[in-house]
Amino acid sequence: MANFPKESELQLLRSHSPQERSHTSTERDILFAQEPSNEPRTRTWTISVGLVIASAIFPVVVFSLWVASPGIKDTIFMTFSGARIGGKFSQPEAKLIDVACSAVLAPLIMTGLNFLWFGSARVSTFNDQRPSDRAGIPLSTLVAVSTSTSGTYDPLNIRSLLRGKTHRLYLLAALTLLSAFSKTALSNLIAYEAFPEEHANQQKIVLRYLSDRAINSTSLMHQIFSMDPKTAFGFSREQQADIASQVTGLLTGLSFVSARTYLNDSTYVCVNSTENAMDRLPPNVVGLHHVPGFRLSVDCIPDLPSSVNISTSGPYTTVISTLWDNAPLLDGWESRKFNARYSGLPQDMQGSMDDEYPFAAFSMDATEVYLGSLVPSDRSNRTFFSPYGDIRPKAIDMKSSGFNGTKAVMSVYGIRCALRRQEGFLEYMRASDQSWSISTAEFSNKMQKVPSFLVRWQVILNYRSPRSTVAGIGPALAKTAGSNFDGQPDCSHNDTNCYYNTTDYSLLALNYLYASAEIMKKVYEVAAADKSRDEPDFSYHCYNTIVEDRYRITYIPGLLLTGLVSLFAAAAITFGMAMYSSNTYSARSFRQVDTLRLIVDSVDGLQSNIITDTNIPTLSHSDLHEWADQHQVTYSTSQNRVKLYHVEE
Repeated sequence: MANFPKESELQLLRSHSPQERSHTSTERDILFAQEPSNEPRTRTWTISVGLVIASAIFPVVVFSLWVASPGIKDTIFMTFSGARIGGKFSQPEAKLIDVACSAVLAPLIMTGLNFLWFGSARVSTFNDQRPSDRAGIPLSTLVAVSTSTSGTYDPLNIRSLLRGKTHRLYLLAALTLLSAFSKTALSNLIAYEAFPEEHANQQKIVLRYLSDRAINSTSLMHQIFSMDPKTAFGFSREQQADIASQVTGLLTGLSFVSARTYLNDSTYVCVNSTENAMDRLPPNVVGLHHVPGFRLSVDCIPDLPSSVNISTSGPYTTVISTLWDNAPLLDGWESRKFNARYSGLPQDMQGSMDDEYPFAAFSMDATEVYLGSLVPSDRSNRTFFSPYGDIRPKAIDMKSSGFNGTKAVMSVYGIRCALRRQEGFLEYMRASDQSWSISTAEFSNKMQKVPSFLVRWQVILNYRSPRSTVAGIGPALAKTAGSNFDGQPDCSHNDTNCYYNTTDYSLLALNYLYASAEIMKKVYEVAAADKSRDEPDFSYHCYNTIVEDRYRITYIPGLLLTGLVSLFAAAAITFGMAMYSSNTYSARSFRQVDTLRLIVDSVDGLQSNIITDTNIPTLSHSDLHEWADQHQVTYSTSQNRVKLYHVEE
C-alpha cells in the first residue's frame, strides 16, 4: 500500500515546472501507486448494497404484478390517459388521496431511495482506486458530488458533474436525472376522475297534481255554452289569452301533422304533475318512482244519427245537432243528442262548393263525441271502411235547415267515440339534456269514461282550420286523416261492398284523443301557474333517485411505466458503481464524500498547498467558481487514511 508523500517530497514537486512535473514519475508514483485495500468491509456497506439490490428488484416485482393484473392490455403501457383503480369518494376525499400520494407518499419514497442511492454514490463516485483518476477532477465537481442528495433537472449541477469527465461521474449525472424522472413520475402517477353515481334520495320531493277546484267542478263542465273569459274555468283574461293561444297552436298543428307520432301505442300517457313542478326539480334528480299518472285511450264505433239539424244560436253561432231516436244503444254508449257549436252562420256551408263538411259534435256532458261528416246528395249506396266497422252514409233531408239544390238532401256518416281513462303509476327517467321520459308504467284495468276539454273551444276561439270552409275543430281533426272523396272505388274485397274512402278513421280518432288530452293538460297547467288557486291536497311526495358526482382514483399507465424503468435504471447504476469501487478503502469503510466530509478533507489536505499560496478570500463569486473549475484535486490512501490533494496541471 502506498504511503503519503513526505513534506520534503512535496516541496521538491512544487519546485518543478508544470511541464517537469508532468514527466516526473516520482510524483505520480508517490501520489497514485495504490493497491486494493485489505480493510474488511463494514456492515454499513453490506446493508447499503443489499438495499440497493432490493430497490432494483422492487420495480421489477411491481411491473410483473401490473402486467399480470386483469384487464391490462398491451396498448395501456404507453397511454397517458387515466386508468381506473377504483373507489367512491367525495371530491375532498379524492383530493386528499391525490395530495397524500403526490405530496407525501411519493416524496417519502423518493427521499428513502435517494438517501440510499446517493449515499452509496458519494462513496463510489470519486475515491482512491483507479489510475484514471490520477489527473484529478475539478474542485467544483467534487463540491457537486458532495451536495448530490437527490435527483434534479438543474443544468448547472449536471454540468458540474460532467466536467469531471470520468465514467462514474457520468453515471452519477445519469443517476441524478433518473431520480428526478422517478420523482416526477411517482408524484404525478395518482389522479382522480369524476363519475356519476345514482342512489335513492332519502328526502322525498314534492310534485303538484294536475288539479284545480274550479275546473274539476261538475257544474262548470256542463257550462259548455260559456264564452265569457271571466267565467270559463274561472280564468282571468290573462289566463284565458294564454290558454287560447296554446289551443289555437295545437289545433293548427294537427291540421298539418297527425297525432300518431305523439302517442304511445295509440294511447296518451301522462304524469299527474304539472310541468312547472317537474322542471323545478334539482338537476341531480334523475329518476322518479311510483309517480301517479294516467293513460287515455279512445274507443269508437261506427254510428249514424236518426236526424241532423243545422240552426243558429245567438247572432253568430251555428249548431249542428245530431239526434238518435229511441232505438237501443250499444252497451257502454249513452248519449242520444250531440251538438257541434262553432262561430259562424249556416250560410257558410250552404253557399260553399266543398264536397265534405267534417264536424265534431259533443254530448251534453262531453263524455262522447260524434266525429261526423256531411256531404251533398244521397251517398247511401257507398261503403266506407274503418277499423271499427264498415260505415254506410245515411241520407238526411236538409230542407228544414234552409238547404236546397244539391244540398237539399245530404248524407251523414261518422264514428261515435269516447275517452277512457286508466289510473296508474309511472317510473320516470331524466336524460342528460334534462328531458323526462317514461321508463315503465303500470295501470289499473278499470277504465273510466271522461269528458273532453275540446268542447269549449269551438265557440270560445272562433277557430277555423287553415283552408277550411266551415269553422270549428272538426276540420282540424279530419285534415290529416284524409277525405273519403279523394280516392277511387276499391271493389277487390270478397264481400259485395265497394270501398270509396281514403279516410284513416283510426287516425281521426287519435287526433281527437291527442287534442283532448293535450288541451286538458294545458288547461290545468295554466290554472296551476296561479299560486292563489293552490290547495294543500294538490301536492304530494314522491320517491326519487338522485345522481351525485363521485370520484374514483386513477393512475397514468405511461407514468407508471416511466417511473418503474427509471427506478430500476437508477438502482442498477448505483449497484454497478458500488461493485466497481468495492475493493477501495473508501468503499469498505463506507466513507461518504458529503458536504461536511469535503470541508474537513479540504482543510486537512488543501490548506498548506493551496490556500496559503493564493489570495482566495478576496476573489469574487465568479472568480471563485472559475478557480474551483480549474484546480484539480484527488484522494490518496495511506495506512488506512484517505487524504485530499491538489494536483497541478
